[in-house]
Amino acid sequence: MDLLACYFPLTFTPPPNDPHGVTRDQLAHQLCRAMTCSVHLVPHCVPLVLEKLKSSHAQAKVDALDTISAMASNMPLDAVQDEVMVVWRALRSEIVKADESGEPDFRERAGRAMGTCLRAWWGAPTPTGGNLATLVVTDKVLEEALDHIRDTVEKGSTDMQGERVTRAAQSLCAALASSSTWCTDLVAEKVLPMVLPYAAENMPLATQEYALGFISLIAASGKKVVLEASQTPGLTIQPPLEKFKDDILSCLISHMNGKGRLKDLAVAGAVSMVTFPDVYAIVPKHQCGLIFECLVEDCMLLEEEEMATGHALPLVGLVEAGKSGKIELVKDRIIPQLACRFKEDTRETKSSKAILSLLARLCSEIGEVEELVVQTLQDIFYYSLMRKDTAPKKLSAVLEVLSTKFFVKGAIEDQGGAALAASVVPKLLAEGFGCSKEILQEAEKCVACSMTFCGPDLQSEFADLAVANMLVQGTSSFSIQSAALCAVGSTVALPRCHDLVDVLTDRIVLAGNTEDAKAEVESAVVLLASIINKSPAPFVDSVLASSAWEKIDRALQHKDPANMMQCVMALIWVTKALAMRRHPLTSVCTQRIIDTLTDGLHQLESETYGSDEASTYAWLRLCTASFGIILRDFRYALSKDLGAVSNVLYKQAFFMSALPMSMDLMSNASSEGLERTAFVSMVSNLAIFSPPSLVMDQLESVVPVVIDSLVCLATGPLQNNELVLANEMFLSNLLMDAAYAELMRSHLKKLMDALSFLIRYHSCSRVRETAIECCVVMLDNVGYEHLYPYHKIVLQVLHRAFGDKKQGVRKSAVKGHRAWTVTFAA
Repeated sequence: MDLLACYFPLTFTPPPNDPHGVTRDQLAHQLCRAMTCSVHLVPHCVPLVLEKLKSSHAQAKVDALDTISAMASNMPLDAVQDEVMVVWRALRSEIVKADESGEPDFRERAGRAMGTCLRAWWGAPTPTGGNLATLVVTDKVLEEALDHIRDTVEKGSTDMQGERVTRAAQSLCAALASSSTWCTDLVAEKVLPMVLPYAAENMPLATQEYALGFISLIAASGKKVVLEASQTPGLTIQPPLEKFKDDILSCLISHMNGKGRLKDLAVAGAVSMVTFPDVYAIVPKHQCGLIFECLVEDCMLLEEEEMATGHALPLVGLVEAGKSGKIELVKDRIIPQLACRFKEDTRETKSSKAILSLLARLCSEIGEVEELVVQTLQDIFYYSLMRKDTAPKKLSAVLEVLSTKFFVKGAIEDQGGAALAASVVPKLLAEGFGCSKEILQEAEKCVACSMTFCGPDLQSEFADLAVANMLVQGTSSFSIQSAALCAVGSTVALPRCHDLVDVLTDRIVLAGNTEDAKAEVESAVVLLASIINKSPAPFVDSVLASSAWEKIDRALQHKDPANMMQCVMALIWVTKALAMRRHPLTSVCTQRIIDTLTDGLHQLESETYGSDEASTYAWLRLCTASFGIILRDFRYALSKDLGAVSNVLYKQAFFMSALPMSMDLMSNASSEGLERTAFVSMVSNLAIFSPPSLVMDQLESVVPVVIDSLVCLATGPLQNNELVLANEMFLSNLLMDAAYAELMRSHLKKLMDALSFLIRYHSCSRVRETAIECCVVMLDNVGYEHLYPYHKIVLQVLHRAFGDKKQGVRKSAVKGHRAWTVTFAA
């Protein structure tokens, strides 16, 4: 033991880059095991541990508590009989004075250690007679706490000393009550008759809080006992709190509709009571229903993100209720109640989304309710669809939740997803006309996501319905049908494909420039690209040689501003479709994009654009972004998840063919006008959206272009804040890596000038903030001697940014100025 004592408490800091990954916690755990491995070590271990428990060193106290817990768990009662009272007094002392500890959660740690000891030792005899459990419930701290609660009735307020004593008493009661069912009832018989009267609503607020604190802790301890019993094979116990359940439930339910701390305590206690394992359930069915209704009401106030992944107590209570055996109540009361609430709700979509998100959470956590939830969603969907004209936001909310929480792999079983899709998709395909723009967007996503749950037969059925609707003469909108067909797998043959291509190309060429027409063109363009991506090679060749594609080709040649934008978009997306399947015509189409961009630049230089300058700039911006579109991954368009054909390494092939071509054009471009800026933008898109491993091999060529783009794309008609921000992040990542320090030094002057320009003049606050962060990052690897010539100008620029109108920029400027000042203080 003397050898082990030399290492207790353990002090160890892992060496950097340790290949074995040994941590302090691992060593401390093994030391604890060694100290408690034999009954012969107990007389030597206890004095050492209790001495460290009195230490002012926080880690020593924590290690001492862990060792006490391990000793209680591992040693038989006979072996520690002589040490029980000594350990009990030490732990009690720590709990009573826990507020004086530097560790904020030390009381909780000490309480857990006390609970572990009492579970093992509650029956240990004491010198005064009785056992350790009876000693705890007659402790003077509990008497002092009850006196304090009585005093709050007279004073209407509390004091620090009384509050500390009450918390200590609650910790002792919780530790004992969670030891066994007998101890739970012992604490309940001792405490509840004295505290229940003080939970009445006519009592002062502080008094009610203290009383409810005891009640909630006793309920939670009872749940802990029965959970452990239910997980122990062959063990059957009598459920605790049977005698006091009516009083406890009446008190908790009455406070669940309150506010603040009282409500939180009541909800915590009620959730504990109602989630006892089914075999030990003590809450009558009608009171379970009342508690569930209150929990549902509280869930309606949660944010959507909290509903999806959070651990708010009302939400956890409903989920645990279903898991603990209250499945029939969940089916009979909670889910029907949610459906009724959705239909009755006349407010904004927040409440409707909360209801739908709660259904999604119940479905994902409780497998037994999936079928009922799917049926409920079908009913809600039909209800919302019938009222799309009077309550469009409700339908939009339904479609959004379906696509983001149900039609997602792993959310529900494939069979349930297919059943839900079979009821939703045909309705949307048949009734999608005349909807608002918001509903159409959500419907497109919903249909695309739902198709992933459908087998080939169901997809073929949907494809037939979609094509039939699209070929109807005079159809004003087919974006939903287009989304469905884009998501059809490559093994499903689309009907009347040549007729469909004719309709799509007509829509692209003849749509016009209205906002609604642009949205329709986007869906037509993506569907055309999807058909080319998935169809057999002979069909693709026939399409590109057909009169349908010739319409787009002819429009590109005529450069008519009325449809140029749409036709360029079609060319870009078709090139993407061809690149993904590594079609030989990819390089031809890529060259065509570059030629279109070059022609547009010459058109601007020769001033032949007349009154269509805005249209010309619009499709120039589209051309410069083309390489980014071809290389980006889109969730709802030409996505591998939606059945798109994607040959291995297609991005690499496109990058390696397009980079030399575009770099050559950029180097030969005139520095005046827009020509060089356009090609800088094109190369930046190519670099930023390509796989990093490819770009790293071409850094010598790419980095100067990316730095140039910071200024080129910051202003002017080709301004692109999103690309500037992406380029800043790209450069920041390089600056953080010492391997690229030499490369960044060779372009340091140009980079510093660009970052200073962005901090001073850029209109986007996020761009300004990121530029400042780049300045801070470069301090790590670029080198003092290389940065010294620029430190004065950087400090001036950052000091000026102290007056920026955006708080985020000001904070970053202060941080950056401090870092540069400290680095160059000498």
